Amino acid sequence: MKSKLKLLAVMLAFLALLTITTGVTLAFFNYNATGDTLNTITAGTITFHYDELSGKGHGISITDAFPVESNEDAKESNDYFDFKITSNTMDGVNIPYVVTARMSSDSDSIMGDIINIYLTEIDGVETPTKLFNGDLVKYNELDQYEQVEGYTEKVIYRDKVDTIPYEKNFRLRMWVDENINLNTGNGTSDYNNKQFSITVNIYAKGRLDSDKEKLKDLVLEDNRIIKKEPTLTTSSNNTSDTSGLYKLNVTDGFGGADGDTYYFRGAVTNNVVEFAGFTWRIVRINEDGTVRLILDNGINNNETYAYNNEYTNYEDMYYSSNGDYIKNVIDTWYSTNITGDNASKVATGNYFCEAAKVKVSSDYTSENAIMELHTSYIPDLKCLEDGNNKQYVSEPVGLINYDEVRLAGGIYGSSNQSYYLYKNVNNENNDYYTWTMSPAGVYINGSSLVWNITDSGSLYDLNIDSHFVVRPVINLKADTTATRVNGHYVVD
Repeated sequence: MKSKLKLLAVMLAFLALLTITTGVTLAFFNYNATGDTLNTITAGTITFHYDELSGKGHGISITDAFPVESNEDAKESNDYFDFKITSNTMDGVNIPYVVTARMSSDSDSIMGDIINIYLTEIDGVETPTKLFNGDLVKYNELDQYEQVEGYTEKVIYRDKVDTIPYEKNFRLRMWVDENINLNTGNGTSDYNNKQFSITVNIYAKGRLDSDKEKLKDLVLEDNRIIKKEPTLTTSSNNTSDTSGLYKLNVTDGFGGADGDTYYFRGAVTNNVVEFAGFTWRIVRINEDGTVRLILDNGINNNETYAYNNEYTNYEDMYYSSNGDYIKNVIDTWYSTNITGDNASKVATGNYFCEAAKVKVSSDYTSENAIMELHTSYIPDLKCLEDGNNKQYVSEPVGLINYDEVRLAGGIYGSSNQSYYLYKNVNNENNDYYTWTMSPAGVYINGSSLVWNITDSGSLYDLNIDSHFVVRPVINLKADTTATRVNGHYVVD
């Protein structure tokens, strides 16, 4: 027999109506709405109350709350409430909005560890049809929103009003997670007699596409962060992964600081940036808010270059050891093309990692560095000094890393022509292999190897005297501003 869980969880929901009139003040539009309807989970018998969409919401009341299994049937049958967002704007006006959960000051924050939040978009209310799979996440796992009137709030959903007219209907469920320990050994529970209350609020800020804003903020406004963990054991086009923006918590990383990084994965098209006269793709927002870019095409009309013509020493597989070859090519291109005010926007520091981490075969050697087989390695964006005393490359420019290619959707030996790093452009060798800066080990015949992206989009390890395309990587400072133009970002 299941032990009863005695708790109180209060959720306030609402129907928000955003109606914008034309005028010169559109870019300065601000909208804040807080809910005022109770949805509760308490101890006792189970009841459910739902009011149609009108006014400011409706209520849910659940008593005698037991843990609920997190399978599809349970998620669909669990109690819910519906709300919608509508808007009428004028052409050229985007209104980013965020739906947040605000925890009340008298709540027991430990309850956030066991309350599941599950949001789906639906097509209408009378006969709802789920339009996308929602993200099942604990309250305490939600991203933190900015401080509003002294409250700390969590982000449930981000989107923007970009069509005329605009309407979205949502269905939100919450329940007690099945994987909790109700007893602590003495017949009591850490969650008994606890109270947890939140309000669901909405914040919107209107602006014109021509308005400047920090690039990192634009990216976060324009993308719903995908909570579901991607399948990193295969390429992104061979899984059910959703293309978009993902989050990863990083420690000992090469993104400037410990913390969360937001990275693009799959066949995304909204990560294009125009900067310094070149077209780039956003790889990720680093842990310190800088934005990591990779050149969309190879330098010098996709000319190919050797990583190093010397390839019989383990040192040759390291980027910093190749000053006369690949590193010199990239440094020269950067100093020639990224100058003046553009150069002042580029971050410098420990943003590039050349540590030896991953190899293809147990037969490969790496002097004193310990390298994990690619079949068991999970990318973590860590940059720890390896046994050969290699770690950071502190330059304003470098190359993409093995971990970043894996996170973007590439994997060893598996073709992927459906992610943003894949390119198919003819060059002098009629191929489009791209260098990374990650060592791959030393082959049994003594040849040094480095990871690359092949012309089929897969990851592969090849001799460093091969000639491949070079796509530089830079990091724009966290305060770099940009505007939206025709679906991409322009830094000026």
